[in-house]
Amino acid sequence: MVPYALTTYNAGIHAWRGTLFRNLGFTSNPGYLKLAKMLHIDDVWEQRGPPDFCKKVDGEWVCE
Repeated sequence: MVPYALTTYNAGIHAWRGTLFRNLGFTSNPGYLKLAKMLHIDDVWEQRGPPDFCKKVDGEWVCE
């Protein structure tokens, strides 16, 4: 793997862990949404619906 691929892969793992273990507080951090957008996770939300703790407010995603 190239270094960028490793970075993106690692980012995906951390996003998954932060989402799964909400008690860590990662999903309420603005960095969570930035990472979700970078990894195009928000595109999946548009198609399949967001996680229970995220919603769109005035066209922007907000997560608790």
